[in-house]
Amino acid sequence: VSNNTAACLDCYYSCATCSGPNDHECTSCYGDADLDESSGVGKYCHNKTLVFKIFSSSRWYYILSIGFIVNFIIVVVLVLYICRWRAAKDWENKDLPSKRVEKLPPVATAQSLLKD
Repeated sequence: VSNNTAACLDCYYSCATCSGPNDHECTSCYGDADLDESSGVGKYCHNKTLVFKIFSSSRWYYILSIGFIVNFIIVVVLVLYICRWRAAKDWENKDLPSKRVEKLPPVATAQSLLKD
């Protein structure tokens, strides 16, 4: 027994009117949404306030990135400063007269004792 009855499918919940049941088949949107026709697949309804919230919440990423870059630059400058400071310190130490080591008399060996 087959049940071949035709049925209409509702539009996707964000679409006011549509050409099919999928989210990319919207033809018009409710008042709180905008119709986005920029997709090559179809037309979508995007909530106006949700899009704004997404863009404003992603601002933290840019602030964090700038903070990371500034800290990275500070670390690089400090490393370069320390390296140059050490090189200058080593250069100054080379100019100082070295301590003289007094030569001790040679140690007596068995052969030198036998010769005497």
